[in-house]
This record gives sequence, C-alpha cells and structure tokens, in this order.
Amino acid sequence: RHPWLDTFVADPASELDNLLSGHARIEPYESADAPDAARLLFGGLPEGDEALAALDRAVREWLDSQRASGVPDFDQLPLERWLRKVSEAFEIVALLKLRLSALDLRQRLVVWNSWCDRLAISAQRDGRYALLRTLALTQRIVTDADSAANPFALEPFWLHVCEQASSTFPKHFLGIGLLGLRMLPERKGAPSERPWMAGLVCWAIGQKPTAKEFSQQWWALKGLYPRMPSYWRSALTETLQQSSAKQIPDEIKDWWLQDVKAKDLPIAQEAERKSVGVPILSPLSAVRSLQQRAHKPLPSIRGEIETLVGELRHYAEVTGESYYLVTTACNIGMAIIEGTDDPVGRGRFAVDLARQALAWQPANVYAWALWRDALAKQGAFEAAELVGWESIRRFPEDVQWRTQLALLLAGLPGRETEAEQLLRETIERFPGGVVTRNQLAELLIALDRIDESTGVVDEVFSCHLEDKASFDLRARLLYHSGEHKAATVVLQSGLKRFQHDSILRIHLSMLEKGKGLLLRAAAFRHYDTKIPDSSAVDTEVAVDTTVRQRGRLRRLFCEYRWRQDDSEWRGMALNEVRHALSEDPNLSYAKYLSRELEGGGDEGSASEAFAIAFIDALKRKDADRFARLEKSFSSQTQFVDVAKAFLFGDVPAADRVYAWLGQPARSEARTVAALRGFLNARIDIAAVGSRDYFVKLLAANDNIQADLIESALAGDELLLVA
Repeated sequence: RHPWLDTFVADPASELDNLLSGHARIEPYESADAPDAARLLFGGLPEGDEALAALDRAVREWLDSQRASGVPDFDQLPLERWLRKVSEAFEIVALLKLRLSALDLRQRLVVWNSWCDRLAISAQRDGRYALLRTLALTQRIVTDADSAANPFALEPFWLHVCEQASSTFPKHFLGIGLLGLRMLPERKGAPSERPWMAGLVCWAIGQKPTAKEFSQQWWALKGLYPRMPSYWRSALTETLQQSSAKQIPDEIKDWWLQDVKAKDLPIAQEAERKSVGVPILSPLSAVRSLQQRAHKPLPSIRGEIETLVGELRHYAEVTGESYYLVTTACNIGMAIIEGTDDPVGRGRFAVDLARQALAWQPANVYAWALWRDALAKQGAFEAAELVGWESIRRFPEDVQWRTQLALLLAGLPGRETEAEQLLRETIERFPGGVVTRNQLAELLIALDRIDESTGVVDEVFSCHLEDKASFDLRARLLYHSGEHKAATVVLQSGLKRFQHDSILRIHLSMLEKGKGLLLRAAAFRHYDTKIPDSSAVDTEVAVDTTVRQRGRLRRLFCEYRWRQDDSEWRGMALNEVRHALSEDPNLSYAKYLSRELEGGGDEGSASEAFAIAFIDALKRKDADRFARLEKSFSSQTQFVDVAKAFLFGDVPAADRVYAWLGQPARSEARTVAALRGFLNARIDIAAVGSRDYFVKLLAANDNIQADLIESALAGDELLLVA
C-alpha cells in the first residue's frame, strides 16, 4: 500500500487534481500518465477500501465541477492540457471500475454528452471520445450497480455511431461503436458476436467502405472470437437475412460471403433459429389482428401485445434489427389510443410503446408522434405540448410537426390564439405549405371568423397551392354564403383532379340530392381537460424530464418572435432559461435564448458550441469568424457556405451550396440535415437551372437567416433517449 494513499484519503479533491496535473508525490510513478499511476496505486486494493471509495467520490465530484464551469477560455496549449486531465479522469473511471462515477455518467448522460460535445479540439484531444469509450467499457459495471438500469440501453446508439463514423462522428469513432457493441452484457442464449456484426453492417451501409477497409475490421474482430468455420457461415447468413442488411453494398456482401465461403450456404433451418429464441419473421398477421381489436377493453388484449412486443424486442437485441419492433410498437400504439375506454390507461400503455420505439430509433418521426398523442390521450396535455415543441426543435425542417402541434393547441380551451399564431408563423416560414393554410382556415371557421377564412382559402387558390382539402373548404364556404351552384362547380373541379377522393364525392352527391354541407368540419378535437395531469404523467422518467425542459425552451424560442416586446413575458422566459442553464450550463439552445432576452453577449471563442459561435458570426456578418469556424467545425461547413452566399454574395460558396443541394442526401449531421430541409423548402433546386439565378434566389429570401439559426440549434441529441 503506497504511503501517498493516506495523503489522498485526507484530502481527495486536492490530491486528485495533483495526480491529474502531474504534481502528486507518488515516487516512483511521477513520470507515468495519470490513469497508469492510478492503476498502480489503487488497482490492487480490495473492494470497499476507503481509498478506492474516496477516489470514486473524488473523480465524480471533480468531473462535475469541471462540467459546471463549461469550457475554460484558455489559449490552445492550456486548453489541451485541461482537456487531457478531463479525458484521463474519464479513463480512470473505466480502468478502475468506479461504480458510482460510471452510474452517474449513465444516469445523467444528456448532461455529460451536452458538455463533452464541445470538447473535441483535435483527434488526439477529444473529450467526447473519452466519454464514449468510458461508457462502452462500463456498461456491465452499471448493470451490476443498478439492477433497474436497462443493460442494453446504449446498443442502438453504438449502432448509430458505427453507421455515422466518418460523417456525424469522426472516422476513428467506428472503433468506439464496435467496442460498445462488444462490451454489452451477455444475453442468455444469444451469440455474443451478433451485435458487432450488426455494427459492421451499419457501417458498410452508412459509409460504404472499400472491401479492403471492411476486411481489416472484420478480420481484427473475428480473431477475438475463436469459432469453427461452419459457425461463421451460419452467423453471416442470419446477419445478412435481416432487412437492414439488404442495403449493404454488393462489393462488401460478395467479399464477406466469399471470406466465410458461404455463397451457396442454404438458409438456416427454423430449428436452429428457435434454439436461441429468435423469431424468424415479423408476425405481421398478429400485428394486423391486434390493430383490428385495439378498440376492445385494454385488459383483454394487453397481455397479447406485451408478449408480441417482447419477442420483437428480443429479436432486435440479438440481431440489431429494430425495424419490426419500432413499426409494430408505433402501429399498435396509434390504434390503442383510438379506443374510448380507460383513456389514462390506454395513454400510459401507448407511452410505454413509444419509449421502446424511441430507445431503438430516437429519430423516428412516428414514435415521436405516438409519444405526443399518447400523453394527450391520458390527459397529460402540458407534457404532450412540450413533446410537440421538442419535436419541432429536433425536426425543424419538417412542417408537419408545427401543424400537428397547432391541432393539439386548438383542441385545448383558451389556446386557440396560440394555435393561430403558430400556424401563421409556419406559413411565414414555409410559404408553400398548403396543409397549414387549410388548417388555419378551419381554425378561423371554428372561431366564427368566416371572412378571414375565405381570404385564406382564396389565397391558396391564387398561389396554385390547392389540394383536395382546399376544394372541400371552398365548397363549404360558398355553400354557407348561399352560392350553392358555385359550391357544386368547385367540387366537380376538385374531382377532376382528385378522382378517387371520397370526401369530395360524398359532398358532391349531397349537393346534387339537395342536402346541405356543414360549415364546420370535425377538424379539431376538443380534449376533456378535467383529467388531472399529475395523475397521468410519470415525472420520474429522466427522458421525459429532459424532453419537457427542451420543449419549454423550444416554445420560448417560438414565442419570442411575437412576444419579445412583452416585458412581463420576457421576465418569465428569462427565469425559465436561467433555470435550464443552472441544470446544464452548456446547453446551446438556452444560451442563445439567454443572449437574446438579455440583449446580446460576448463574442465567445471557437471552443464553445458551434451554434452560439456561428449565430454570433452570422448576426455580426463577421467574415473572419466564419473562416475560423470552417477550420474548427469541418463537418458543418455548409452553414458557413450558405451564410457567405446569403450575406456577401460569395460565388464560390454559392457554387458549393448549389452542388451540395443537388446531390442525394447522405449521412449528415442533424444540423446539416435540418439546413438541407429548410433550403429545399425554400428553393426547388432542380428547377433553378443556373448558379447565378440560385445566388439571386438565396440572397433575396429573408427567411434564410432564420433557417440558419434554427438549423444550427437543431442538435443531434441521439444520446437523449439512450
């Protein structure tokens, strides 16, 4: 037992900092790196030793203190030294299996990830890499420390890292994704190599490596698992039969099959599959049957649904193929909430299905829609609304999230004005959105503002945006104003364009038979708000808590556009933003809102979050800052190119944007994908025809700056659900 350990126990915080800084008196280990020195000093201590327990507490508290201070504004070299200390502290957690620290990293994963996302200054100094490596190596420790923790919670994320290595994540993160899959806890009756084989499939599909690059990864991992050739042939056949593997490049697939000499291998027999308890195919007939019986009392079908979802979850855990699980959970969940009995019970059950779907596919739009609607079903309207705002924040380029949230607000007493404001803002942001205009017209009809509704519908037709709902709306308005023949003509015109639409056909038949049309359609559901939220919302779920916080920030961001002159509202909003920053001082979304509400802030540094640095440069029209951002954030250069083309008419930058938008979307960062979605909503790139015209269109569109800001704040928080 080294004598320094007594000094450490007397003052753990100070001595840990000395150890990480290289100042600790630990002869003969002074020249060793901090993790190696810690292993030599603490590695042989028995479990429960006071020095080991003190180290666990000290590391957790030291990391938390560094996180709470954000990222220091150091020069480059001191910043690298500080980041080395942080990375080595993470490494000590994994090396010495510090349970409490590992558990804290998992339980507050959103907070730690938000901080570490800003700690990547080079391939050698990357705090995010250090965090993910520690998470990968401590998965089994967390399971031992907390029996309630889901042992496989991070598996979908590791698959995502493999898929995005070289795009959202640097190329060398592939090793982290594969390590995370290899270090998952063992599953009873499930082959241990299947998760990382699924990771290789995701990487091959997402990044399309050469056969040589793929072979290097495959041979390296295959050598760690001594198996007979026949075993690998069977394992590969089953892996390639998953629906996700159908997109694997032919070159990779052919090489892989040849490597295990499995080209002519017959499909594995059903008995072999049943031996590991994995269903062969999705039981689609069972799914359809449950959907058809979803209106029946929930207790009569709940057990059957849980059994089916459990089988599909096991299938996903063994194979890495989550399509069947997610699709089934969403389809059955939506059918469940249509039932009329026991709304709270149905809503809670559907929320659980949504969570399971989101755990595997955090960006699945149907799962987010199910989560929101299921919360509303059980009467948790505030939570449902905030999930809706969070959906808008995550998918800002998709107009449907705004219109669906407006539908929710319109069905709540006293929220019609907010629904109208959201719809009008959506029309301003997406001028070509005919569904939004139709929805606004329906809302105005419900509010007895018929003349305004007529004006909105006329605007739809004047802009040539009409669809089948527009024809029906115009016909109902005309009939209400006494122009019955004109209403008939409109319905006939609509049927010429939409020959198979049943609503238009039914309404035309009603007019021809002398029956009238109702002015108010059943467009808005009026919720029974007597169900108390407190009895319906599970406030202890960390994912729910985080989403509600982000949802509140998204709501404030949207309301700021029309309420910034309201001093009372600004005070309330600023208090809420400050509360969010007290919980996570590195949250870019809250930082931006705080700056706006308080009237601006310091310029900051390139080491801070990309969103804040970029927005500052955008508002200041700072060309030099854009140049620094291009060097520091190479995966998001499209933002700088769009900004330079928009602000300065930069022709080379416009050329790059024009070429980028003309290419099919590949794996891109969430922020870049959001920007692509916004620009595609603004400009039909296929119809532009020339670069010069594209530059003019870009410079003339006042929405571009708002698009850049909102996209930069979109974030890729896929760790949230995990």
